[in-house]
Amino acid sequence: MSFPFTPKPASGLISLLLILLLAGCSTTPKWPATDDSNLSLQTRTVLEDVPFYPQELYQCGPAALAMMLNSQGLNTNPDILRELVYIPGREGSLQVEMVAAARSHNMLVYILDGKLDSLLREVEAGNPVLVMQNLFYNWWPQWHFAVVMGFDPEKQTIILHTAPASVMKPAWKCLPIPGPGLITGPQ
Repeated sequence: MSFPFTPKPASGLISLLLILLLAGCSTTPKWPATDDSNLSLQTRTVLEDVPFYPQELYQCGPAALAMMLNSQGLNTNPDILRELVYIPGREGSLQVEMVAAARSHNMLVYILDGKLDSLLREVEAGNPVLVMQNLFYNWWPQWHFAVVMGFDPEKQTIILHTAPASVMKPAWKCLPIPGPGLITGPQ
């Protein structure tokens, strides 16, 4: 018996990659259901008073931290914070430096549980949330700090201050991981 089509190794690899990509999108969190306890999460919320600093190449940490600290009434900027959090050899900032820099400004960092509902409730309460996103894949991570400053339940999107501008992203693309979350109040 002969087959009219003989698969080539490259087409098998492409098929495998396509399956992996699609499988990566299959476990997205659900937007909170509309009921009496979540009614307030069904209204578009934007924290207009969160300042924006463009995130230059490898400078998402200092820019995101400046947005968070200034939203709490401090007066700083990414250039000042770069000295505290940026690690040239890593071309970025680590969570531990971000937490230490917030504490050096007499602020506390509250770690959220990584659930969408928790993130939305903080923003609804008027608190921007610092998130660390993986912009690529679990097996090839590209970590990035951004500030959640709103959400739109109708579009099921999160509104971020990130990169060179504010953007809206699907909620599953910017869930907070256990790490820097809410920076608030003098300690």
